[in-house]
Amino acid sequence: MTPEGTSRRPDDQAGVEPTGQSAASVRLEVLGRAAQRLHQIGSANDAEDHGYTDDARRMRTEACAALRTLLEDHPFLRELLPGLAGELDTGRILGAGWSTLLDAVETQQAALSR
Repeated sequence: MTPEGTSRRPDDQAGVEPTGQSAASVRLEVLGRAAQRLHQIGSANDAEDHGYTDDARRMRTEACAALRTLLEDHPFLRELLPGLAGELDTGRILGAGWSTLLDAVETQQAALSR
C-alpha cells in the first residue's frame, strides 16, 4: 500500500497478469487451447472421411465456437493470429485453414518460449 492507502504494483510485477501469471505464460496457455481446437477440426475432417458425419459436424461446431470465445476473451490473439477471425468467418478453417493456423500457432509458441 502507498501512503495514500492505494495499492501499486511493484516494478518487478510489470508484465504479470492479475492471476499472477506472466503475460507470456498466459499467451502460451491461450495458444495451447487454440491449438487443441484446431486439432479438433482436423480430427473432425478425419471423422467425416470415415463416415461419422454427425460427430464431425458437432466437433467442428464446438471447435469454432471455442475459438470465437478465445478471440473475444483474449484480444491479443487477433495480433498473434491475424487470420483466425477471417478463417472462421469464411469457413476456410474447416478445409485446409486449420492446418495453416496451427503452423502459425506453433511459430508463436516457439517465439514466446525463447
